[in-house]
Amino acid sequence: MQDVGEAILIADLQGKIIEANYKATEILGYHREELVQMHAKQIHPPEIHQKVIATILETAKNGKNVIPNILALRKDGNWIWINIIYKIIQLENDEKFYQVIFQDITSYVLAEAVIKESEEKFRGTFEQTLMGIFLATLSGKIFRVNQVFRNIFGYSNADLSKLNLVDIIYTEERQDYQINLRSILAEKIQNYSTDNRLIHKKCKII
Repeated sequence: MQDVGEAILIADLQGKIIEANYKATEILGYHREELVQMHAKQIHPPEIHQKVIATILETAKNGKNVIPNILALRKDGNWIWINIIYKIIQLENDEKFYQVIFQDITSYVLAEAVIKESEEKFRGTFEQTLMGIFLATLSGKIFRVNQVFRNIFGYSNADLSKLNLVDIIYTEERQDYQINLRSILAEKIQNYSTDNRLIHKKCKII
């Protein structure tokens, strides 16, 4: 138990902690001697603890034993996010305990929050800008355009879902586009800027 890489706590069925390995003390900031005198409620304050108990009961009914994204309180007062895997173990005297394996996922949760915030800002900029914008894969598949682009070029989302970027680039400029695309795929260049004429749905050149 002490040599494994995961944090492990052993608690009785009432929630009193009776054993903790080094990784658990490292994550929670307590000495082992402190943890084995504690109740799970001291790691998960009442409202969180009740959620944990309810989740254990619910996941047990569904035959699962994983509780993701649960808040825990460190000794220093900082909140961390953890994932819990638990199981009931039975000793030789038939006494039962919870074995709780957990990991600190705080950095992942915070990173996801930053990414989500960035995505929300991007969506706002994407839709509110006065410029027509489209997103396409390296193969040229158009998968997203803003309303300004649709207004300028007359295509609906359904129209664009059937088109490749090369289909709406003016014929005489397609070769340059394909040369630049091959250079990006070959990692000869990282990006390029160009002024291309595009074809309106009604075949006008814009």
